[in-house]
Amino acid sequence: MSTDWKDGLMADRTSPDIDDVDTSSTPVGPRPAFGQIDLDRNTTAVVMLGRGDRTPSPRPPSASALEIDGVRAAPASGWRRALYALSLRTINAGESPADKRARALDAQIAAPIRTDHKITVAGLKGGVGKSTVSVVLGHAFANVRTDRVLAIDANPDAGVLAERIAAIAPRTEHPPTIYDLLAAPHTERYADVREHTLEAETGLQVLASHDDPERSEALSEDDYRRVIEILQDHFQVLLSDCGTGITHPAMAGVLDLTDSLIAPTKLDVSAVTRTNALLDWLDAHHYSHLVRRCVIVVSRMSSSSKTPLTDQQLQEYFGDRVRAVVTIPFDPHLDEGAEIHWDRLLPATRSAYRDLAQLVATDFAAGWQSSNRAEGPTL
Repeated sequence: MSTDWKDGLMADRTSPDIDDVDTSSTPVGPRPAFGQIDLDRNTTAVVMLGRGDRTPSPRPPSASALEIDGVRAAPASGWRRALYALSLRTINAGESPADKRARALDAQIAAPIRTDHKITVAGLKGGVGKSTVSVVLGHAFANVRTDRVLAIDANPDAGVLAERIAAIAPRTEHPPTIYDLLAAPHTERYADVREHTLEAETGLQVLASHDDPERSEALSEDDYRRVIEILQDHFQVLLSDCGTGITHPAMAGVLDLTDSLIAPTKLDVSAVTRTNALLDWLDAHHYSHLVRRCVIVVSRMSSSSKTPLTDQQLQEYFGDRVRAVVTIPFDPHLDEGAEIHWDRLLPATRSAYRDLAQLVATDFAAGWQSSNRAEGPTL
């Protein structure tokens, strides 16, 4: 057998290219740790330059260059919603302009609140829808917000607010009232307070007034202030449904703590005149800041288009004296005068109350309440 391959191998091992190299001048030292470069050695490092190591471009790339065509939001209404449902969610035409407006309105209604916000619903005339406005406006907030919303029956005499809410829990023979809360031994925890409220399907809660015909004492100013002191630690939006007695002592506490004022009325001369008298009284007793922020809510009590006054006349009558005049269309469900269900209202009614809620909510982010409340009782 030939051994030429062995001879060739040995020749390579004795080649001057390997064995004759002078290594005496090359110091032998410890090998650098992995990932380190010994800069003292006479070594040339080769670095691969990326785009970021080259001369920078005069203008940085726009963030829009990183945008991707993400998953579209599911449509909530109209033919887009129908197509989305019929296609088993495989065809998504995206939100309609109406859906986008509704989502933007939700964001405004759900605006964060620095501490809490107290809304007072008041008027000098009965039968103009104060309790209705309190409940439905409360529904509009609670249906969107993730925090807690409560309507208080602040009528010094027996109120009817609890009768207008469709409680999700069965009613007891003697539902809890504002006086039960005042007499409660413990109110520090939310669970302690929750025992004394009713809750609707939207999450709106109501603190009822008494319905005891034998009670002779009316709600006092101190009572109201104590109730608010308890509730403001647990609820972010507080609506107070007041009676018609603006000069009642309890109203001093209500008005002093008010952040936003709602004045319900209807399209007749008597109701509008009494609403204007309310504004005059507030101006005369140093509550002008509430008049400027007041929202007049005109509730249509009939489906007929023939009314003693028109919406335009009310707009001109109140002018720039108040913040806004909002009209609520006639709704047969509200006309029943019974428990109010948010989902049974006509779309136009829900839309009007959502607009009202958005109008009030513009004060939330501004923190208006902290610097514009009345400084003390003026009654």
